[in-house]
Amino acid sequence: MKTKSIISTLSLLSLLLINSCDNRSDLSNENETTSSLTVNKESNDSSDYARVGTPELGVIHNVVLQEYYDTYGFEEAIPSISVLNERLLAIAKDKYPQIFTNVTATELSNFTNFLYGQNTTITTFEFRDRGELILESAVNQNIISLNFKNFVINLIEANEDAETSIANVDFFMENNELSEKEIELLNDFKSVVTHSDVFWDSNYNLTQTDTTARCNPKHQVRLVDGYGTILGGTFGSVWFPGVGSIIGGAIGGQGFSALIEHMQDTNYGGGCVR
Repeated sequence: MKTKSIISTLSLLSLLLINSCDNRSDLSNENETTSSLTVNKESNDSSDYARVGTPELGVIHNVVLQEYYDTYGFEEAIPSISVLNERLLAIAKDKYPQIFTNVTATELSNFTNFLYGQNTTITTFEFRDRGELILESAVNQNIISLNFKNFVINLIEANEDAETSIANVDFFMENNELSEKEIELLNDFKSVVTHSDVFWDSNYNLTQTDTTARCNPKHQVRLVDGYGTILGGTFGSVWFPGVGSIIGGAIGGQGFSALIEHMQDTNYGGGCVR
């Protein structure tokens, strides 16, 4: 991607973020960059809902996806990214009302545009480019470090299995000075990837016996689940005050999970999304 294009897209991303937050402050505002346990006092949301006592994100991920596929099946075409996320949120509200009930249709629409890009379709979504833009924006606004961003991108591209990837995350966490936000995001990543591995093995086990292939689609689905969790959780508190990183991480992980699996089967003959 050319430098000029990156700068231009980042500018658009910043404008989207500022203009879509219903009078919420810019991400550089202290209230917007603190832990998701802190309620955004500028919003009308009074639900000071802590993570303590809530299911971990991996559990939420599997419960919602299981209900989604039990309802719609693995082979049904996804009408659009927005419809996919609307269906997933409806299930999440039913299963975990204490967390998701207050999420509005407008918030979900704005968040979907932020995660995937406006006018992006199920055939044109570029998760690598979009993810890098979101993480770069987070670096520029001091939400995460450049070191964290580079590690996450390399982790996804390495395409290791779930166990190896989680071991790499543990090593990184033990040997780097990280913020509370970064630790939270990596713990959520580990939870989702661990549970995602169980979910896909139990329901729709993707296999690839060609060990010479550059990318294993089975690994990609698990890792992109976790990637969506990090991307959604990074900016979740802006879109969903109170428990933003939980909601953003859940919506990001579930949506990326279903979409990438669908794209692999539909667009790439069961191989990795390129």
